[in-house]
Amino acid sequence: MLTMPGRNTSFGRLARTLTVGLVILAMAFLGACGDDQDTQATQEPQPTAAEESAAPSGPPSQVVATTNFVADWARVVGGDRVEVFGMLPAGGDPHSYQPGARDVARVADADVVFTVGLELETLWLEDLIRSASADESRIVALGEVVDPMEFTEADMHDDHDDHGDHSDHEEDHSDHEEDHSDHEEDHSDHEEDAHGHDDHHDHHHGTFDPHFWFDPIRVKIAVNEIAARLSAIDPENADFYSQNASEYGKQLDELHAWTMEQISAVAPERRLLVTSHDAFSYFAEAYGFEIVGLVIPSLAPDVEPSAEHIAGLVEVIEEHGVPALFGETTVSDKLAQAVARETGASLVQLYSGSLGAEGSGADTYLTMVRANVERIVGALK
Repeated sequence: MLTMPGRNTSFGRLARTLTVGLVILAMAFLGACGDDQDTQATQEPQPTAAEESAAPSGPPSQVVATTNFVADWARVVGGDRVEVFGMLPAGGDPHSYQPGARDVARVADADVVFTVGLELETLWLEDLIRSASADESRIVALGEVVDPMEFTEADMHDDHDDHGDHSDHEEDHSDHEEDHSDHEEDHSDHEEDAHGHDDHHDHHHGTFDPHFWFDPIRVKIAVNEIAARLSAIDPENADFYSQNASEYGKQLDELHAWTMEQISAVAPERRLLVTSHDAFSYFAEAYGFEIVGLVIPSLAPDVEPSAEHIAGLVEVIEEHGVPALFGETTVSDKLAQAVARETGASLVQLYSGSLGAEGSGADTYLTMVRANVERIVGALK
């Protein structure tokens, strides 16, 4: 058989050329895919500055609050940058709370301790701080920055001139002056035993009324102070704290506006309050109420009223036609019930020194205030 070497050679060269070409095309295709993948990778959305700031940096700051509503504010402002421990349980009384070993340990380890101040917690807080060997520069009394209301001796009694008991009050005031001089003589003894409580009824509160949390506008000031203190501890997240405080401030403004709207349903002449103890002066001032009587004539709820005082309170309620008196979830309502039975007034419970339990509809500061307003308006309108 005859062969044709030239033809075979040409065919081989063509086959090799085609093979090399296919390899080059394949490599080019794979390279293009790789480039696309690299391009896609570089085009993945990058975190914004706000998103980067939202990522926690470092361990959370350790925050202690003496009351559960202050703890609520701290959690709102601090978010996931803080670990908040609220000492007061739901329904607890901040005047008479008794700290335990866990409280001492928490205060000792705290970066900051937020208190109401103005001597609300005075019976137990000083001992707690001493037991924890806490740095007092970390103790923040929020009440001192909110422009607190002053109270006078008249705030400790409800025997006003227009109830015909002024002369009795003058006699009591004279007795008080004598007691005051005795107190001055005993002052040095008190200094030696600064944490004894034989005269605890004289030391519940200082010159100012501590119950500022019943005024949402003053609460805004306290919340901004919390943001400032957290920023000082953790300056990298200062903008985060400031933004949270600002957003919560808007909610407080809305709460104030809502309260004004709800209160408008109560005629001015019916805006009369009789409460368990003198805890609602800020609310009364902010929303145009008059406190005409107190079951316990004191800023502190553990003062025992006299029979004469209760009789005078009954007279005031009947004279003014007050339809309801307001007890408190943190104060015994035994005396209030007796007054309500005597006068025919209804007894309505308000939240005062503590938030409600979880699921109560008053387990945050905002819902607590709303619950109180709804109950007051419902009882008086």
